[in-house]
Parts: sequence; structure tokens; C-alpha cells
Amino acid sequence: MNFFKCWGCGTVVPMATDKPLARVFCPDCKEEYPKQLEAKRLEYLRLRAELMFDRALRMLEKQMAKMYLYQEAAEVVFDKIKEDPEAFDSAHEMVALMELLKNRVKVKLHPVVGKYKPDMLLPNEKVVLEIDGYMHEFKKLEDYKRDIEMRAILGADWEVVRIPTKYIEQNVSALLTAIKEIKSYKQKIRAQNNGVIPKWFSKRDAEVWREVEKAFGLQS
Repeated sequence: MNFFKCWGCGTVVPMATDKPLARVFCPDCKEEYPKQLEAKRLEYLRLRAELMFDRALRMLEKQMAKMYLYQEAAEVVFDKIKEDPEAFDSAHEMVALMELLKNRVKVKLHPVVGKYKPDMLLPNEKVVLEIDGYMHEFKKLEDYKRDIEMRAILGADWEVVRIPTKYIEQNVSALLTAIKEIKSYKQKIRAQNNGVIPKWFSKRDAEVWREVEKAFGLQS
């Protein structure tokens, strides 16, 4: 029999092996340690969400926003993170939601659309809103396929509108207008091109079409 110190309380634990590969815990610590770890994880998520919320408010203040107009929306967001600390992926999402709520826009946060959970769904506008950070620069093809699949589920009168985080930081007050104008323009372009967004529409569409042409051997 060999004896090793418990990683939790330090008491001596007898073991048959002389070289335990995993950490050794006494019976009490073996039961309590996972509970303590989960409590710490939840506390971390809570603090992270609250810091993210504060960053969102500071983002608005930097834009010289009239903060009293956002107070009701901010309370809704804060109540949401108290209910679910993992409700938001970023401060930019929080700012976008506050702007939409301020304008009395109906929003579904992280709804299920097929196998996807986009950032927001605006049912009255028939828009899927995605707030894209810089990493989406490296996911253009993946995002394109995702958008096509979501529209196939929701219907041809829906559009996916992607807003880069830099615009949320610069002037979120223009968000609702931008959403409506982008959706309207995309629908117009589709009507003129048999339901397809042509490659000149954006850098992302150009990159995707290059991949399509390459796959079919159409590149010159």
C-alpha cells in the first residue's frame, strides 16, 4: 500500500499503485471538488458577463449617446445576463440589442434556425442579424453557406444582414436604418438576378464565387 497527499485537503490517502497518473483526492474532496469547480465556473461567467455589460455601456458613452434613452434597454440586457451569464457572446451584441430595443424592435436572441444559432432574429423585419468580429474575415465561405441554409429554412423574403463590429463601435444609432437598407438592397439585387447575389455585391461574394468557379473549372 502506498500513501499520497489529497490534492484538496492534504490528508493522506492510501492507494494500491505507487505511481498514480491522476490527482489523488480523499473521498470527501472527490465529492466536493467538482461542485466547487462548477461554482467557480458560474461565478467566472457572471463576472465576465457583468464586465462585458460595462464595456457595452462604455462603448455607447464613447459615441456620445444619450444614455438615458438606453436605460430601459440596458436593464433588459442586464436582467438577461443575470438569468443566463452565457446569453451574449460579446459586448457588441449587447450594444446592438440595446439599440434595437430602444427602437422598440422585436428581437429573438440566439434563436435556433436549422442547425444554426445566429446572433439575432428580427421577425417583423424578416432579418437574421449577425454581428461579425474580425475572425469572420477568415470564414467567408463558411458564413456564405450558413446564410444560404438559413434563408432556405426561413424563406426567400428573409435576408441575413451582417454588420461588422467596427460599425457597432463607431455609430450604433445607424444600426436599424442600415439593417433595413441592406435588406431592401439585397432583395432588389436578387430580383434582378434570379434570386442570386452576384459576385460584385461584396468582397465576400466575390471570394465565394471564385471558389465556385474554381470548383467547376470555370476560372480563366
